[in-house]
Amino acid sequence: CFFRSLQKSGKLIILQIEIIYRNYLIERTRLRLYSKRKHGISMTRQRVIMKISNAGLRIENMERVAGKVAIVSGAASGIGAACARLLAEEGAKVLLVDLNDAAGAQVVAEIEAKGGVAAYAHHDVTDEASWIDQMANIKAMFGGLNIAVNCAGTSVTKLTYPTDQTLEEWHRINRINLDGTFLATKHELKLMQETTPVVGSIINISSVLGIVGQPGIAAYNASKGGVRLYSKSVALSCAKER
Repeated sequence: CFFRSLQKSGKLIILQIEIIYRNYLIERTRLRLYSKRKHGISMTRQRVIMKISNAGLRIENMERVAGKVAIVSGAASGIGAACARLLAEEGAKVLLVDLNDAAGAQVVAEIEAKGGVAAYAHHDVTDEASWIDQMANIKAMFGGLNIAVNCAGTSVTKLTYPTDQTLEEWHRINRINLDGTFLATKHELKLMQETTPVVGSIINISSVLGIVGQPGIAAYNASKGGVRLYSKSVALSCAKER
């Protein structure tokens, strides 16, 4: 949480809290918390300690992506599911894709129960033919594509010393994390250029471990670092067309 403004006025302290999902730069939600001092908000020099009891919390639904069409991979759980829910809450039509069909269908049911529009499809991010099918699928259902969140990924099963790293495990991790991101971006961009030539957003989920190395997870480090630089290269290529 980043405290963008902290204003003291009489007995009323207004805190504007902006929550940013740090591992994926997706649409942000803004919260405003209004609390009187009796709720226990106290300040020290460079530190703010909050002890809030029964404070009023209001979430403003801005519908910032109303009418947009989004696809989210890895949407059956974790960050992917959170992205799909938030996009739907903000007015987007969302196609969730994953290998976990039961969990994916449950997320769709939750979205629909709140009045959102969503659908689910079984999808392997390492299969290019499946990406082609999903692009045709989302175009048929919703008419095009505006937003893509490529969140599907995997990690190491155990810490491995470099000389003990198997090629099979190296390929498994990079195939899902890096190849999957490449295939996603390639085909999502094609559809965006076809239906929304001016406005489109592709969000590729990397990791702090794509910047900072950690012993025992070389394959994961390499895959996430690759996602980061691949995304920069694609962004620069697209910027030349603006």
